[in-house]
Amino acid sequence: MDQEPWYPDRQSPQEPRRHAAVMVVLVAAAAVAAGLLWWRGRQPAPLPATPVAPPAAPALPEIDAGEPPPPAPPANIDAATALRRAAGGLSRRAEWARWLDEAQLISRLAAAARRVAEGENPRPLLLFLAPDGPFTVVSRGDERFAAPRTYARYDLVTGILTAIDPVRAARVYGRLAPYFEAAYREIARPGERFTPVLHQAVRELLATPVPVEAPELNASGSTFFYADPALERLAPPQKQLLRMGPENARALHRWLAAFDRALPAR
Repeated sequence: MDQEPWYPDRQSPQEPRRHAAVMVVLVAAAAVAAGLLWWRGRQPAPLPATPVAPPAAPALPEIDAGEPPPPAPPANIDAATALRRAAGGLSRRAEWARWLDEAQLISRLAAAARRVAEGENPRPLLLFLAPDGPFTVVSRGDERFAAPRTYARYDLVTGILTAIDPVRAARVYGRLAPYFEAAYREIARPGERFTPVLHQAVRELLATPVPVEAPELNASGSTFFYADPALERLAPPQKQLLRMGPENARALHRWLAAFDRALPAR
């Protein structure tokens, strides 16, 4: 019984056996790992009889029509090079360097941030952050909980991110903001800019209630979901943050709050 809890937008049985479990998106060069985490699992079982619908997606902030456009990135430095130069020094971990080498990372992060800001699952965008090992549960009497080793799969990415100074990370994002804005223009709605969307994504994750202890799970066949209806009603990115475990989620909350305060307003 190692099936992950059901999410409303999980892939169909024909898609690969890998699906999202996050965290969080911090879509900034300095916050590659915080924005989103992923897990591996089996194909989804049939949905519970009366699944709870996720909350409506929040409205994204818009800019004043008279506000000048954001500055364009330098023409002589491509986004991948700028990302490695600006964010490479934030961590000496080899994993961090590998993440920064992912193809079209700024574009993927910008798209992932928008999905998180809208309460949607960013599953297809950051598969390289998938943890190793299966989702497992333990039983305590008639109650079921995620096993400690399930949460431990996220210790690495949490540790790498929270070891970075969030204020310094926000400054690095400020240097890279023109690249993110340029990438976001490819998918933006009229009047949208990326930095407010990034704020919205971070605050969506910060609004996640983190239980003191591991929350109880209910089972429907081989699929697990939250026994607490309030947790089951959370948006997919928020439930994914909880999948990291209470300790990791609280550590990321502290980091994200400091990062959000240090980000430029627009």
